[in-house]
Amino acid sequence: MRKVFLVLVLASLVLAAANYGDAVLLPERVSPPNPFALPAKALLSPKATVDSWLGPYTGGGEPNFYLVGINLVDTFLVWFNPPAKCSLLAGVVGYVQASGWYPYKLPINIFIASVPQDYDYENDFPEYHGGGAPSTHTSVVQSVYAETVDSITAEGYWEFDTVWIPTANIPDNETDIFAVGWVKTLGDSAPNPYIFANGNPTYHTLMHRDVGNGPGWYSSYHFIWAEAYVRYYENPPPEQDIDALPNSYTTEPRDVYVHATDFGVPLDSTGVASVILEYTVNSGGTNTVSGSIVTGDSADGYWVCTIPGVNAGDTVTYYTIATDYQGKADTSDPATYIIKAGTPNHALYVKHAWYMNYSDVIDNLYAVDDWDIRSDGPPDSSVIAFYTPTVGSGYPAIIWQGWGDAGALSYRTFGSDVVFPGDSAYLKSFLDAGGGFWFADQDMGYALLPDSFGDYGTHNFPTTHWAYVYLGLHTYTDDGAVEGDSFSVYGDPTDPVVGPLFDGVGNQNTGFLTFAPFALFGGGYNWPGGFDALDASATVDMMHISGVNMSYRLENVHGGTGKVVVQSFASDWVLDPTQPFDPDSGEMTYDDIAADSVNIVYMNYFGVPLGVGNDVSADIQVVRVEKPTRTVFSDMTTLRYYLPKEAYVTVNVVDISGRTVKVIEKGTRKAGWNSAIWNAKGTPAGTYFLSVSVNGEVKGNRKVVVVR
Repeated sequence: MRKVFLVLVLASLVLAAANYGDAVLLPERVSPPNPFALPAKALLSPKATVDSWLGPYTGGGEPNFYLVGINLVDTFLVWFNPPAKCSLLAGVVGYVQASGWYPYKLPINIFIASVPQDYDYENDFPEYHGGGAPSTHTSVVQSVYAETVDSITAEGYWEFDTVWIPTANIPDNETDIFAVGWVKTLGDSAPNPYIFANGNPTYHTLMHRDVGNGPGWYSSYHFIWAEAYVRYYENPPPEQDIDALPNSYTTEPRDVYVHATDFGVPLDSTGVASVILEYTVNSGGTNTVSGSIVTGDSADGYWVCTIPGVNAGDTVTYYTIATDYQGKADTSDPATYIIKAGTPNHALYVKHAWYMNYSDVIDNLYAVDDWDIRSDGPPDSSVIAFYTPTVGSGYPAIIWQGWGDAGALSYRTFGSDVVFPGDSAYLKSFLDAGGGFWFADQDMGYALLPDSFGDYGTHNFPTTHWAYVYLGLHTYTDDGAVEGDSFSVYGDPTDPVVGPLFDGVGNQNTGFLTFAPFALFGGGYNWPGGFDALDASATVDMMHISGVNMSYRLENVHGGTGKVVVQSFASDWVLDPTQPFDPDSGEMTYDDIAADSVNIVYMNYFGVPLGVGNDVSADIQVVRVEKPTRTVFSDMTTLRYYLPKEAYVTVNVVDISGRTVKVIEKGTRKAGWNSAIWNAKGTPAGTYFLSVSVNGEVKGNRKVVVVR
């Protein structure tokens, strides 16, 4: 039984004041008239005093995901905080109704409702993914002004549906918080909510779900697509989207663009009179910069404010204030950037904050400057230049491991919707100068060419696209290229680069690597794509057992000396095949040695220096164990291994039954390279393993064969 809200239509005041206007309300803002085409239902406006619209919410970019794993009568809503007094007219939601994956035409229950005004919506509802208990508030939806159960008959990928409040019952909302939402009428099948996958606080999405730590209300960083249609009878303040600049290496002045809009009540008062920027350096005194309009007009224009240059290590915090002709002002949320500095002879390691990086071997073993794209933002021209041969003093290698973060490689926007050239503009120069680029991203199609890969399907890259010219990528399938709860790839054990990965590394079967699942909802996703057509000179070095190309190398990029490795999946999420993945529980066991080895072979391919001075934990998280100097022999062989810091090491000779037949190394060994020699004289012919343990933990097994 659905208990999350009660239908109750209120008798309400219908406003007749002359000075009002209809507009779309986003969770904390009002949008001005918009030039985009109107969805058909927008034309049903009770009173179209201005060009009203019901378009997608664009704060933070276009939504491009939908939420799955939800149950019957799960309820989702977005709470709205009007900036001025208004009446409520309608609510609209977006969802996936029918697609190649979910070819359904099912009903959806949409509502617009009042909510308690004494709740702290920013703090009273634990974030759903955080693992905590639900909110102590058991009732959120109060009076439902209108609801509809809309039975869809037309197929479409993204659908948008509106619930209109009857004209006679339009409520005078003033500035009260209210909600637009919907109820899941079936289980985990379409329709599913249209979302921004990673919204930023404040989280305006609330969910009532019977999962996790019990049934109840949670907030979520998955921003559910919803808008409200309102009638303002009080002048709202201006709205502004400002650039939240990424961290950088530059010490030069930086421009902050501001998209400032105003919707005046009455309409003839519309316009932004001024935009100023206030900033501090290292929490010092406040400085003020006046902005100037560069395009558009006072009703809808782009302004620029320039922050003077600062020094490496400095932290700049800033915000902007937009004031309209009536004196109403809006202050943006503060933004912060740090001027960082690269380290000479270090490579650049661009990575996702929580995904695509299982192994820590790159950080702990190699000389790299970390760049966390979720906290640092996309690296700009000053960052890429530092690692470009003949330009900067960094090591000429860039490792980019992310999940959909590669959008910054095509274009960059920082919040104002002003579009700048993507990092590819700088990567081209980097590769032309002979740099090495390792690029792993399982949503690279959508990230690099969103207009084509919005369906996450199979598409060709234009012959002029930088991915075609510099990466040799001609045709790509973004998602669903392979099937199964987990998947295996195979490669050539004699390949000069990846051969050691397919020689039975760790617990892997000879010739194969087994990877984490791509269809695990609620856990670590690994949804690999596939390379359908590549440059003729590309070398495929990992292929799915079904024949899908998943990893390749390309040298002499663009006729020069640069080289790239491109991978369509999380390439170090290597599972232990002796501990099969359980799709029911989601439990999986990783093969640490094989996972480390995947990163080691490619870092060696690019020649990235070892970071001997790197700080690692006391239990020695990673070591490097090389292939023995001789793997088939009758007398002796040598095994080299690398320690990030001093540790207690044991090297055992183990037969195929797991019995230790000899201890060839035992004791404390120095940081750096060490060698263990095995003289097999008197040892029966057969297969053995040289097993390296560091501080009591096995870190590498290397197979050898003794012949007689």
